[in-house]
Amino acid sequence: MANPYAVPGVYYEPRPRAEPRTLPRTDVVGFIGFEPRVRDGTTATQLIGTPPIGHFFAVDVVSFQLPPELLGGVRGTVPETTDLVLSEDKTSIPIGPGGSIIYALVATVSSDGKVDLLVITGSASIFAETAPPIDEDIVILTGGRQWIRIANIQVHRSLDGAKVFPIVIPTLPPTRCNDSRDFELWLGSPPRLDDGTFLRRAVRAYFANGGARCYVATIQRPRFDDVQGLEAAIEQLVGIQGASEMEATGLEQLLRIFEVAIVDAPDLYTRHIDPDIHKFQLPPRDRDACFRFCDDTFGVKAGMTAIGEHRAAGPIFTDNAVLVAQKAMLRRCATERWRVLLLLTAPVSLDVSTGTFRGRDTDGVMAWRKALHNTVDDMAAAVGAFYHPWLLTQEKIGAPIVELPPTALAAGIIARRDISRGPHIAPANERLIGVVGLSQPVDDATNGTIYESPLNINPIRTLPGLGVHLWGARTLSNDRWMRYVPVRRCLSAIERRVLAALRPLVFEPNTPTLWFQIVQAVLSILVPVFNSGALRGDTPEQAYYVRCDDSNNPPDTIAAGQVLCEVGVAIAAPAEFIVFRVGRREAVVEVLE
Repeated sequence: MANPYAVPGVYYEPRPRAEPRTLPRTDVVGFIGFEPRVRDGTTATQLIGTPPIGHFFAVDVVSFQLPPELLGGVRGTVPETTDLVLSEDKTSIPIGPGGSIIYALVATVSSDGKVDLLVITGSASIFAETAPPIDEDIVILTGGRQWIRIANIQVHRSLDGAKVFPIVIPTLPPTRCNDSRDFELWLGSPPRLDDGTFLRRAVRAYFANGGARCYVATIQRPRFDDVQGLEAAIEQLVGIQGASEMEATGLEQLLRIFEVAIVDAPDLYTRHIDPDIHKFQLPPRDRDACFRFCDDTFGVKAGMTAIGEHRAAGPIFTDNAVLVAQKAMLRRCATERWRVLLLLTAPVSLDVSTGTFRGRDTDGVMAWRKALHNTVDDMAAAVGAFYHPWLLTQEKIGAPIVELPPTALAAGIIARRDISRGPHIAPANERLIGVVGLSQPVDDATNGTIYESPLNINPIRTLPGLGVHLWGARTLSNDRWMRYVPVRRCLSAIERRVLAALRPLVFEPNTPTLWFQIVQAVLSILVPVFNSGALRGDTPEQAYYVRCDDSNNPPDTIAAGQVLCEVGVAIAAPAEFIVFRVGRREAVVEVLE
């Protein structure tokens, strides 16, 4: 190659700058909900005859795409199928009373690149639990084609032999969605009829309120009148700590994804659907028919029924089941300390004055919050945040008004603030998108009661002229500093960034050189955090310290193959109450403080 510098002189040769270090995200939410892609058939799974002599087992499958990595590089679309028959015979039943059988639902790629659905029958059992078809059998039956198991469908028969109950057990990994269209792409379009679940609406509300990425972990979908199946669903929602990657479910699956920093389980509050869910009422014959006096409280008012308003009945889970699940999730998240923030609310309850189920009133939500006290120690309780009340949402004009748990919208606000300003900014004083009212009004008195320690319930309020706002950012902890969501999440962000920065130093020689590298890596994280205003103190020395030397790395520690680095930070708490003192001097009003 010819020398480009033919004439003597000084030349400037620009070099590309090093790639900036990508910081771990702290805005990503993990949702847990019932499997939406496969459900009981339009013609329900049932026994035929009285007494039963035959059977019809079927499922409905919505159309959705499978990621290329699951089908050997092929981006396949699963065809929408109604009443896909698992097994059918008018004169026989494959399982006896109390028994069960599992069918594997498999997607295969045909020679022309299309995706076909294949049902593979497992062995029947006389017990309620049985094993699904094994992979070796599927390989043989698919004839060497690319395949992926979409779900296992377990059908179990009641002890009296009169009924059968299908349970859809998902087998696909958690799905990553970068917008609500991804949800419909990977998890299917909405069902024709509302089924009382909240997962789909929660994800849409999350993205509408500022969310940028989420993961969806699906759990088994029982029939909602199947008590045994619902109990198993609660267990799957929490998962088993230490389970293998193949056996992990629900929360346990999400904790395996490092990006997930916030967790919500909207389908924990799933409701039965009243067959008559749409009611229409003509307006009264007076001036209120066209115009109504406005007040500063949004919500359901007695005697009013909006056209297209959504009607739902009671919850599918008992209060005790929901409380047990919330406590179990809190305990599990507490073992991770600063990994995730769990968002909670109280389920709906019966309003005796109207005979309908709706979000709990102030007394009800306070009682529920008190029931969560002492689930974990006070410092560990910072892994959770509680929101109230339920929200009346409408996805578009003319669509049904649906009462939705507030947690998904709170997750969107947390993500919005994190992306725009950082995790150290309080996720509060933000307007909620898509909300048309509250299930219960929240005034100043209610706000003060539920937000005060030790309740720390984050209220959602209507502000005249400003819409519906999230008006609190506290955790379940009553610690002086850890009771604030931004303090809790800022610590989480620092820990995640330090963990990512120190990973390349694993297996390096444990010498003072390594200690110096560790200190510099940690300082490279803390200095920007201090400059952003997230820490207390006028100088770096007042805001943080890092120690990694022979004082905390004695010979015994080095001999054990360990290196210890001690980091201390002083996180700035949010200003929840801004007080101005106004006085008058010489007929001039002035601000004194």
